[in-house]
Amino acid sequence: MEFAFSLTLPREALSIPVARNILGATMLDLGIAKACVEDVEIVVTEACTNVLRHAEPDSADYEVEVSLTNTRADIKIKDRGPGFDHRSLNQARAMDPTEEGGRGILLMQAFVDRIEFLNDPASGTIVHLTKNLMLADGSVLDSSNQSHAAHEPLAHPAGNAIQ
Repeated sequence: MEFAFSLTLPREALSIPVARNILGATMLDLGIAKACVEDVEIVVTEACTNVLRHAEPDSADYEVEVSLTNTRADIKIKDRGPGFDHRSLNQARAMDPTEEGGRGILLMQAFVDRIEFLNDPASGTIVHLTKNLMLADGSVLDSSNQSHAAHEPLAHPAGNAIQ
């Protein structure tokens, strides 16, 4: 089973917790282990923060695309920025650990299993994050638990069932 969705968000600070909370709540609803959810929330926060800081000033929005399976989360953060050389940025940060800020890429690398940066000056920058997942007991993504998933609605954090 695959669960996929995308968000188009305004390039404003308020969009960062919105993206993090929507993704985190969705992952918890699907029965993904809390430790994995927390890791993903950290990297999404960092990637979205980078969009706000580095995307083209005249770009009004950015996208977050998510694909979740029973084994993996694939997340793409797309903006209209000019791109950058992430390898040289990582080397500069590693040489000066006392420098404030600028550790977002290092954090992302620490919490996901794979990170890829795609730069296209015509269309923008894509940060592709891949996290191997662990499922909580009773997860609707667990293929051995498909009869449960087909008959019972997901529990929404507010207490309402999602049909």
